[in-house]
Amino acid sequence: MSWKAALTAVRKRLVSRRTAVISMLAIMALLLLGRVLPQEHEMLPEKWDEVSFAHPERILLLDKLGLTDISGSPFLYIVFALLFLNLGANMVRRLRNLPRQMRVQISRKNPRVLQKSICYRALEPPEAVRAPLADAQALLEHHRYKTVASKNRLAGVRHRTSLIGSVLFHSSFVVIGIGAMFSLFGRFHGITSLGVGEVFTGDRSSYLGIIPGDLPDRRLPYLSFVLTDFNVEYDEQGNILDHVVVLRERSGEEHVVRVNEPMRRGNTAVRVSNFGFAPVLSVREHSVGSRERAAIFKLEIMPPGKVDTFTFDDLPTEFELQLYPDFVETPQGPSSAGSQLRNPLAVVTWFNAQGNPLQVRLRPGSPPMSGGEYFFAMPEIQRWVKLELHRDAGRIPVYAGLLMALLGLWWRLFLPPERIDVLLTENDEGTRSIHFGGNPDYTRMPFAGRFEHILDRLEDEWAQAPRPRRSEV
Repeated sequence: MSWKAALTAVRKRLVSRRTAVISMLAIMALLLLGRVLPQEHEMLPEKWDEVSFAHPERILLLDKLGLTDISGSPFLYIVFALLFLNLGANMVRRLRNLPRQMRVQISRKNPRVLQKSICYRALEPPEAVRAPLADAQALLEHHRYKTVASKNRLAGVRHRTSLIGSVLFHSSFVVIGIGAMFSLFGRFHGITSLGVGEVFTGDRSSYLGIIPGDLPDRRLPYLSFVLTDFNVEYDEQGNILDHVVVLRERSGEEHVVRVNEPMRRGNTAVRVSNFGFAPVLSVREHSVGSRERAAIFKLEIMPPGKVDTFTFDDLPTEFELQLYPDFVETPQGPSSAGSQLRNPLAVVTWFNAQGNPLQVRLRPGSPPMSGGEYFFAMPEIQRWVKLELHRDAGRIPVYAGLLMALLGLWWRLFLPPERIDVLLTENDEGTRSIHFGGNPDYTRMPFAGRFEHILDRLEDEWAQAPRPRRSEV
């Protein structure tokens, strides 16, 4: 085999339908593995360390196989390149053939071949009809068929532009693929938590976590806002209905953000993820001249009573904090009737120097309470909200590709091309026959009805044609 023949064989293999299907299946398999297996760039650093510590041998094996960073895998790049090469080459071929396919060309089919059409019928025009082919052409044009005729042949095509719908549908896969690559390699996900009055500056220190963790600062979203108000809507049973957050940007424009109504800036969306309570605690030692330490602790709302720990730099003691928004006393101990801040109670537990557990219970605004060697107070309980910033660079191309696919599919299925070939023959005895062969692309039933209607109308016109006078015969 010569090198030209080898190149031709490789080119045909690259642009074949089999290559496109195999590439799509490979991409789907890799993306599915990326959703099932732990991915380092998809997790916060502390979460990744936790998973690595829990399964060290498994993570080491996956890392050697390159399965802990599938989005950066060279194999994924190669498969994407093969798919785009295949789709691009086929789209160029389709576009080059589109003008030729949209032209109406006369078929050279004989009567035997026309009989194999989806719809076929033969008529014998009366002798009074001088130009049966011209009558058929006029009737086809009346039904919006584009026609072209020769001496004894006629071709009519309807909905030729549906071929553009086919090209549009197949082009949508290229656009969706480009958008998917933008989403895969240009994604960003960040988490922050704010209390009322706190400012989000947009730099790396404003985030609790960023995915991917190695994203450079210049690619962080350019956003800055302050949380001016936050409220939680409940139903009569105390179930959470919605979170209402008011954010004010640097320009002074305010946005009301709900769970299903994010704030959008460009291709970045700011969503409400969760909320919780932030008790303001102050701790002071019994010794004379000791200073008061105060801090705000942001606690998860669920489950109520979840244990959290806090310390102060100049105190050796580690404290445990539990918050019950709607405190009730049960035989098993403190509990909460719900998540609404109706009867809040904070429980602080610690161990003294002898190793004995000590505990105090605090109410908002209550006087300082003594416990062991400390005084504790809780002036108030604030609220905080967790916000997620998500940027999907491929969202607009993907939506555009889906719209193209729907439009092309509708165009192709509901306005499919239809073709009717007509052949006029005459036998040795001088009997004329006109053969009609119709072929639709998809919808046979509507076309079959239209095909029969056209021929019935043609027969009616011929039956009403005036007979020639004796002198004309």
